Amino acid sequence: MRFSHREILLKQMDARQFIDAGAIPLYGLLPSMAGLNEQLLQQALEDMIQYYQSRDDEEHLRDELLCFQALFRRARPLATAQMESVLRRIRMFDSLLDDDPWVQERVALGKTRGKAQASRQYIPLIVQARFPDLVSLANECIAQIQESDTLGQVLLTLSTLSNEDEARSYLSSLREKK
Repeated sequence: MRFSHREILLKQMDARQFIDAGAIPLYGLLPSMAGLNEQLLQQALEDMIQYYQSRDDEEHLRDELLCFQALFRRARPLATAQMESVLRRIRMFDSLLDDDPWVQERVALGKTRGKAQASRQYIPLIVQARFPDLVSLANECIAQIQESDTLGQVLLTLSTLSNEDEARSYLSSLREKK
C-alpha cells in the first residue's frame, strides 16, 4: 500500500471558503487561516454551537471549541479588543470546557506545580527565620525533592520543630534519603 499526501498550510488558506462551504467540522481550524475578521469568527462560533447543539453532541462541541480557542490564542489574528470579544463568546462555554479530561489534567498539574513552587519559596524563609545556620542545608534538601506533597510535609515539619538540632537531624535524614 502506498499513501500519497500533501502538506496543507492552513495560514495560506482562506477561512471564508470554509465558511461559504459550511464545513463546520473544520471550523476549529479557522483561527489559523487567512481572511479573518471578528464578524466572521463570531459567525463561525455561532454556526458551530448551533450545529453541535442541534445534534446533542456536547463532546464534539467541546473539542472544537478547545481547538478553536487554542489556535486563536496562538495565532492572535485580530486586534486585542476584537480578540477579547471572540474569547468572551467562548468563555460562555467554560463549564463545558472544564469537563474535558485534558483540561482537568492540565488544571490538576498546574495546582500541583503551584503547591510545589509555594513550598519551595516558604521553606527557606521559615528556616532563615527559625534556624539561620541551616539555610544552605535546607536549600540542598529541597532541591532534590520533586513531589509537592513531600515539600508540603517538609514545610510543615520545619515549622513545628522545637530547636536547631532537631531541624538539622530532620534535614540530614532527608538528604540521606535521596
